[in-house]
Amino acid sequence: MRRGHLPEKINNLRLGECLLLGRDMAFNVDIDGLSQDTMRIEAELVEVRCKPTMPVGEVGHDAFGNVPVFHDRGTRRQGILAIGRQDVNAAGLTPLDVGVKIKTASSDHLLVDIEARPDLKVGDVLSFRPDYTAMLAASTSEYVTKIFDDGGR
Repeated sequence: MRRGHLPEKINNLRLGECLLLGRDMAFNVDIDGLSQDTMRIEAELVEVRCKPTMPVGEVGHDAFGNVPVFHDRGTRRQGILAIGRQDVNAAGLTPLDVGVKIKTASSDHLLVDIEARPDLKVGDVLSFRPDYTAMLAASTSEYVTKIFDDGGR
């Protein structure tokens, strides 16, 4: 289609991610002329503390049947956000705030490393750019408030 033609038998194009996020999902590239800054997911920090990066004791299965893997990076400043896997695909989020790194997610919380951000505190809101899977989950979650901005139109 971008080259100006389609095979003769094509009668339906699914362009959801292309139009909504400005990306070509098949080739994982941005589409010229379309904005990639069309939506963001925001979540509030509900806890900020210095915590060890390795849990104490034996590590068992999480609620999703996986055994989490931890890497010992000592004690670091970490935050917990009020959004989790019931709301969004955490692997599909890219932090928009400098110095914020996603560590893991439980069903209702997202754990972030904020060692590089001593200014962040409980109540601050962090922003993330979603990929298609994160956008889809957040769009259909009854626990996520949706705010539409038409740019003043």
